Amino acid sequence: MKKIFWMVALALTSSFVVTSAQACGCAPLGSDFFETVQRHNQEVASGRYPPQLALTVVTAEVKRYEQLRRGPYPTEMVLQVTDVLQGSLSSREILVEGDNGMQCRPYVTNFPIGQRFAFALEQVGGKFSIGICGRYSKPLN
Repeated sequence: MKKIFWMVALALTSSFVVTSAQACGCAPLGSDFFETVQRHNQEVASGRYPPQLALTVVTAEVKRYEQLRRGPYPTEMVLQVTDVLQGSLSSREILVEGDNGMQCRPYVTNFPIGQRFAFALEQVGGKFSIGICGRYSKPLN
């Protein structure tokens, strides 16, 4: 009886142990920036991703953070674009959405003000955002 008690106790306590948690359910497209961009482009070209998810790839400097939504941290950043490597832009200063606490995007505070990055951005509904399933940014300085 004692042996059964300990087996049941062990089974119950082990069910509460979490070894890893993943809030976002997607398979990364690549382990580095270039692989992610290449595979994302292949997904769009093959029709697995809709054409509106075609990437705009830029090099840019992070100018400032914006907090357009209520919350304890900024959710957007303003980029000063230096080069457009893929796609097109109508302005050299763009607003990019990061995570708002309920998405799987990186937080904009992961990108220090004044630093330069290559970004692969999705544009949906006129808003730019950083992708979630892969490395969509690469530091340049």
